[in-house]
Amino acid sequence: MSGNMSLIDWLTFARLPFIVLHHVFCIKYAFSKPQISPLIRVVLVIFMIDLVDIVPSFLHDFLGKYLEKQIFPDLLVDYIIITKAIRWYGTQALIVFIAFLQLWSIYNLTRLKEFSNTMLNISIAGILCFATVIAFPLLTDWAGFIFLIPGYYWSFDKSKPGTWIYEIWNWIAQIICLVFIIMADIYVIYFLHRHRRASRRQTLTGASSVHMHEPSQPSVRSGTKIQLTPQMRPTVPRKERLRIERGLAICFIIFSFGFVLETVSFNFLNSINSVYIRYVQLFANWLDYFKFSAYIFILRN
Repeated sequence: MSGNMSLIDWLTFARLPFIVLHHVFCIKYAFSKPQISPLIRVVLVIFMIDLVDIVPSFLHDFLGKYLEKQIFPDLLVDYIIITKAIRWYGTQALIVFIAFLQLWSIYNLTRLKEFSNTMLNISIAGILCFATVIAFPLLTDWAGFIFLIPGYYWSFDKSKPGTWIYEIWNWIAQIICLVFIIMADIYVIYFLHRHRRASRRQTLTGASSVHMHEPSQPSVRSGTKIQLTPQMRPTVPRKERLRIERGLAICFIIFSFGFVLETVSFNFLNSINSVYIRYVQLFANWLDYFKFSAYIFILRN
């Protein structure tokens, strides 16, 4: 009965406690901060969706593989299908939202924290409602999602007449996500490159000016307004801004790589029977759950 459980099967199901502990720690760590940015709030929502889905889903898949049969009642299987669909479609929409916030933060970092809580909550609630509406038809006779035995993986139920619409929509949604991610990545790289060149040029100009003109202590008279020149302004905000922008770029690149790898794994690798492909899929799935961690630990607030 358990003879078909290979090392990679045990490694696949052993990730459950690590993912749960990681998500709980990230949520607790983020809420320990006095201020949480809109980007991190969206990431926390994704972590919470993961937790709702991951525990029953992993237990179902593990027991299905170990016992080589479906033992869960239909009601629990329906719950798993709904949570998986909401997680999948909701996360895709939230990824587009994250890309939007990423571009906004790079364009105008100071205004990101001014993003209205009400606007943010309405946006997230609207996205989750949209994902829920899309998910529920998968429980009907018109379309479906099924755990394949043998095979032991989830796939669209092609025996139902409307499933092909979900397959097409799935491709469209992933392409939209990829387009937004690529556009955001290109803009982030371009912006940081331009910002770095401007920063170096400003540093060289400032150094030249100081070298050519010996600094003199300005006499401050009562009632006189002194305007700060660029050389007299403090450099800490600029350095801090550059640190945050670089952190945003690193976070987005890690997240983009994780999304692309899991997308390729889900759409192209499931049907390939190879132990090496299984390890690639295992790594892709690990990264899929951990790809947002950088936002929590690099940005911090």
